[in-house]
Amino acid sequence: MKILFLLAILTTQLFLTSFCFDCKIACKECMLYMTATKYYVQTGNAKAVEKEMRKDFCTADPKKPEYSCLMKPCAKIKRIVAHLKKTTTPEQICKRLTFC
Repeated sequence: MKILFLLAILTTQLFLTSFCFDCKIACKECMLYMTATKYYVQTGNAKAVEKEMRKDFCTADPKKPEYSCLMKPCAKIKRIVAHLKKTTTPEQICKRLTFC
């Protein structure tokens, strides 16, 4: 189980490093990221997912325009994880975060 979780985190890291996080084109990457994290939140790994999301979203340099859109998800991680536990779809979450 831990190996699968680490694999998912690695996969999401790859998606994050491949994003420029240009807010106009990040919709697909956001949905892939949220789909993977939703699976792990629903399998009982919410705390670990929240910790990884903090690393992913809150360590970006907000002064760089391509990363400035990460500040909104950084401020709402607990709420995002709560929505991932429910029936909220990754697409709905990404739309609320203005990636889509």
